Amino acid sequence: ISSLEATCPPCKERNGEKEYCVKSGGGTSTVCVKAHSKGERCCKEPDARGVYDRLPPCKEGLTCNDIMGGRCE
Repeated sequence: ISSLEATCPPCKERNGEKEYCVKSGGGTSTVCVKAHSKGERCCKEPDARGVYDRLPPCKEGLTCNDIMGGRCE
């Protein structure tokens, strides 16, 4: 629950994993979340404030492929 109340950026590491600031829903609230794994939906680039739109980026070593409908591969 605490991460839902937090506003970001910045986001801290949690359990050794970097977290990213993501805009939740259509509002202006933001939340820190972990990067997504292979096959999960993703957002390629953050906005000027470093906030991703509804989805986080992919984990290191993976890319967010627009051709796959915005999925990590």
